[in-house]
Amino acid sequence: MARFSDEQWAQRLPREMAPH
Repeated sequence: MARFSDEQWAQRLPREMAPH
């Protein structure tokens, strides 16, 4: 899952599910 960037994660998943 290192392909997705923090920004992409935040856009796809909510803050709770985000890595940070």
